[in-house]
Amino acid sequence: NTPFFQKYVFTNVEGFANAFELFMTDYKTALRVVPNIVAVFNDMIRTDEELGRLIEALDVWQVDNAER
Repeated sequence: NTPFFQKYVFTNVEGFANAFELFMTDYKTALRVVPNIVAVFNDMIRTDEELGRLIEALDVWQVDNAER
């Protein structure tokens, strides 16, 4: 019987949220742990102008090799 916490943490929604948090706070680890999701996030930032401006305004993270 899997504990509730494990069932919750490993849901798609929480997995996405945890991956995004790692992506924003520890990019190198995210590349190692969830490289496919990092690629999706990079694509989202490259193609969504509003999201790209938000990330730049936060000055928390820089798009890796982004072309605009």
